[in-house]
Amino acid sequence: MEDLKVIYLASGKAKLKYKNVIYNDLYEPSDLSCDMLDVDLNLYDVILASPPCNFYSKARGNLPPSKYAENTKHLLPNILKKCISMDKPFIIENVRNKPLFKKLGYFDFPCFVYFHGRHTYWTNIMINFSNIPQSFDFSYGGKKLKSYVQGGENVNSVFDYFIYVLNNSH
Repeated sequence: MEDLKVIYLASGKAKLKYKNVIYNDLYEPSDLSCDMLDVDLNLYDVILASPPCNFYSKARGNLPPSKYAENTKHLLPNILKKCISMDKPFIIENVRNKPLFKKLGYFDFPCFVYFHGRHTYWTNIMINFSNIPQSFDFSYGGKKLKSYVQGGENVNSVFDYFIYVLNNSH
């Protein structure tokens, strides 16, 4: 089987094990430095996306959203709509915030929604997440368990597994 051509939208500093990935980010050095919504997805076989989570994250507590959070909150629902309209496998990641996502109608999109580790994933592929290890990279009970990197190993593990499943499904 020919290797799948993968696009990773809003990838930040992430690097996957899978080698045939084009990385996109507006703020980090990447293969494509542009708004994720401007990328021509027709050029790729698989779409991965990790839109900014600042607006949706519970980490800000009761503080009002930052200007950046307000200016990027449209990316998650808009990339979901764009991916759903395509006839391509996709997976989109963001934080776990069930009450807010339910209130905003983000569970009403015609796709699967999975919760794994500290993340929410939307995809058009049924997938078993139970084999994907997740490390807990935050403070728990006052003890730092692992240094934190945005998205980090947990999201990369899911995205690498997603590509692996697609590559081995034929």
